[in-house]
Amino acid sequence: MSLGVAPARAGDTQTYHDPAGDTLVRKTDSCNCGPINPNWAKPDVIKVKFSKWQSPTASTDPYSGSTTSSSTARLARIDIVFDGLVCPPGPIGLTSDGYEPDRYGDGPVYGFFEIDVDDNRDTGGEIPSVAATRHLGNVGRFGSRPYGSIGNRAAVSGKDLFQPWTSHPQVCRTGADWVLAFCGCFPITVVSRSNPANGKFQPGDTWIVEGRFFQRSGGQQWASLMLGGSAPGLYDPVTRMRFSHDLSCDETTVSLVVALDQIGAGQLCGQPAEPIDLDAGNQTSIAEGIADLITGAQSRPLSGLSRELTIDWASQPLSDALDPTDWECRFIVGTTYTSASDGLYVWTDVGFGSVQGDVTGDGSVTAADRSAVLDRIAALDGGPEDGDGMVDGQVKIISYGANFDMHDVNGDGVIDQDDVELCSPPCAADFDGSGVLSAADIFAFLNAWFAGLPDADFDGQSGLGVTDIFAFLNAWFSGC
Repeated sequence: MSLGVAPARAGDTQTYHDPAGDTLVRKTDSCNCGPINPNWAKPDVIKVKFSKWQSPTASTDPYSGSTTSSSTARLARIDIVFDGLVCPPGPIGLTSDGYEPDRYGDGPVYGFFEIDVDDNRDTGGEIPSVAATRHLGNVGRFGSRPYGSIGNRAAVSGKDLFQPWTSHPQVCRTGADWVLAFCGCFPITVVSRSNPANGKFQPGDTWIVEGRFFQRSGGQQWASLMLGGSAPGLYDPVTRMRFSHDLSCDETTVSLVVALDQIGAGQLCGQPAEPIDLDAGNQTSIAEGIADLITGAQSRPLSGLSRELTIDWASQPLSDALDPTDWECRFIVGTTYTSASDGLYVWTDVGFGSVQGDVTGDGSVTAADRSAVLDRIAALDGGPEDGDGMVDGQVKIISYGANFDMHDVNGDGVIDQDDVELCSPPCAADFDGSGVLSAADIFAFLNAWFAGLPDADFDGQSGLGVTDIFAFLNAWFSGC
């Protein structure tokens, strides 16, 4: 998990990066003992890219085309790149299809990519039961809090889930207007396979699958008069998505092309564009989904959570939602259990805008994080939330798969000295990173300083100078 709060923009694209190999297994069943298949992939996101898109074959092959810098782009393309092989999620008992997570292969991916299309944290979100499965409800399982003001809404422990939306920290107020959902909660149809003989997704395969993957955030359901979705007020049309595994780099790219406006919707259908209406069962677009919310915010009698998540659209123009290079993204992904459990998902990766050990949400691991963990131990040690019931400098979390605590940074179910150490900032004077202060650190620093390397700007004064040498030596003699 890396901070990754500043995506790379290039006119017609915006790309978020997350490092490969940063997976951490975080179960959600109460005993933290549910079975998982060791041969299944542990989904690991390395990139999410949003593009302004155009395609001459939009109705037959929307993935063939190119990016466009046009201010009136009609389509948006979303590409999610996973390290290794992942496949569509099988059903997990949430539909009449039963429980068969590996229906499509040994790499079923579950999770949610939440998209804020208007750069407003106060529009969009979910009802509490759904929010408990999303980014703000689970990022704390990774010992981290999102950077920025949205971090104040992240669940600190399992107690923060499934509670009324008005209660702090208001996990349901995610700021996400749309979500790309791999939930195992709707039927999936395999439309095409590059190798029809492969009954399950294999290395080198490309599949097109169909389902309700791209959904407007459900917390606004009661602000909407939309029909044609899976329930009244929901805007979750059936869309087609491509899973494609590249043998050369062992990466799977999951791609979706969606319409920004009704002209783009017509292009995807190969038909004349239909006007915006209240039907999610015909031509659909981002514009149509947001126009419905603007109407609701301006003219419908709203109350409660739906009002809270929608009312800001009353004063925002539709154009705020239609530039994918301005969209913000957060995600949580993982796999699931081999058999039904009291937890749905086994999380493996989370992003963007968080770093393990940063429990204060200031963007880096500092002494404040160490103090926060120590304070948490002092507050809970020996109390009713401490499973060992003893004042012994550690807190054993009861049913820690479900009742996680953000301060359990390493996720082992105990808040203790190991977590304190993970929240301790690195020793800057250990310049060679050996873990021990020695004369070698001095030589390593001086070599960097004489070479003009930016790491040698030790006093942070934007440029190398003699003051950097004195600042380093002071730190070295002070010790770690």
